[in-house]
Amino acid sequence: MIANKVSVIIPSYRDPHLFRTIESVLAAAKESIEIIVYLDHFVPSELKRDNRVLYLMSLENVGMRRAINESVKISSGEYIMKLDSHCSIIDGFDVILKSQTEKDWVSIPAKYNLNVDTWERDKGPVTYLYLEYPSLKKEKIFRMKPFNKKIKKRNNPMIDDIIAFQGACWFMHREFFDKIGGLNEELFGSFGAEAHEISMKTWLTTDSGRVVINKNVWYAHYRPEKIWKNKPDNLRTVMVQSMKKVFQLDMLNQWPNQKRPFKWVIDKFGPFPKWPIDWHTDEYINRLKQNDYV
Repeated sequence: MIANKVSVIIPSYRDPHLFRTIESVLAAAKESIEIIVYLDHFVPSELKRDNRVLYLMSLENVGMRRAINESVKISSGEYIMKLDSHCSIIDGFDVILKSQTEKDWVSIPAKYNLNVDTWERDKGPVTYLYLEYPSLKKEKIFRMKPFNKKIKKRNNPMIDDIIAFQGACWFMHREFFDKIGGLNEELFGSFGAEAHEISMKTWLTTDSGRVVINKNVWYAHYRPEKIWKNKPDNLRTVMVQSMKKVFQLDMLNQWPNQKRPFKWVIDKFGPFPKWPIDWHTDEYINRLKQNDYV
């Protein structure tokens, strides 16, 4: 592991914006970095050649979790940052995040939309998200919703605790990634609920871990609904299954090595709109079990 170096992990599946993303990261970095690109079941017609860029390739579709885990295994940096393959990022992101991320933190830059025609940031920023309680008559999954009222309640500090984030970009010490066990493909499958997994592992299974929004840094992300056509056909099904699994682990307090109850993190960040008052009671949980919701 090389001190002060950032390993940027970019998993990619047939993304036409991959190489522009790589160029953006290379141009924005001010200190030592490497970019590890995982080409999941595709071979591009050409590669971006740079001694700071390393390519891994799979001839079968392994999915996001394994792509990230395998990339981290061969990384050499003291820090890791995961970035989607259709993003741009602020100049000097590496310097800012290294200086403002403690050993047991997961740092999330503020999120903007990305205009891929001009390659400039667009609408934003999105900083605070909350967990929307699911409609139990439909999919039993938590969805993330913008929680802009939180900005006024917390006096808008530049670095602040958060419960939820969109998983396109996150930054942490490599040692902390190993401490929380990386991403669990056995429990959650190949794709989906990545951010929720990282957040709950940090808040519920460690003694002093924090997930924070850092508004001194931003990234711009191409709106995901516009790139679904390039994804595997079964991806939405896989994603929903992983989200159902985290709902089960949350509600039943079944996270491996869990130290705090799920109610602790909801109390810390709530109250959230439309959550049942009795959601955490034994009677309510028993009703979920009786109806096979968990």
